[in-house]
Amino acid sequence: SVPVLVANVSGGNIVLQYPLWASSYALESAVAGPAASWNAVTNAPTDANGIREVTVAADGTQQFFRLRGP
Repeated sequence: SVPVLVANVSGGNIVLQYPLWASSYALESAVAGPAASWNAVTNAPTDANGIREVTVAADGTQQFFRLRGP
């Protein structure tokens, strides 16, 4: 598995970070837990010091994230 770290929650956004080598994985999110319907996170990641950063909106619901292998 590949860890996805929540770097911070700021200005209504969640910033996720994961290693650059994991960029071939698809980042997905769900709002109702692991048994939920997973959806691709379509924000284009940007490189930052060998780390991928993705910003997603925090809408007040509990959100789950995973990296799905190629």
